[in-house]
Amino acid sequence: MFLTLGAQSDIINCTLSKNRATDEGGGIYNRGFETMPVETIVVNSVLWNNNPDQISNNIYSSSNISYSDIQDGADALKKAVAYSRLGIENNHFFSQPFIFNRVMLKSI
Repeated sequence: MFLTLGAQSDIINCTLSKNRATDEGGGIYNRGFETMPVETIVVNSVLWNNNPDQISNNIYSSSNISYSDIQDGADALKKAVAYSRLGIENNHFFSQPFIFNRVMLKSI
């Protein structure tokens, strides 16, 4: 996802996975300008297996991330990022949906 020219985006309950970019931000790349900063809010979402980065911001951009699972945690977040409760950094069940479905449907 490429955001520029003063864009403001709320990403809620989303999965961004297996995306590719040549330089930065395979998952999300925020490229603001001094007079047009970019702000992205990510809530309850998964960013996983994006290349080369999960999230990348230039100096005129920011991302606020909460209650989300980001592959490699804080190490995956480049430049000017605020975050809280990144969540787990292990492989997710969505990579093997048959296991996830069994766990979700199991009676306790």
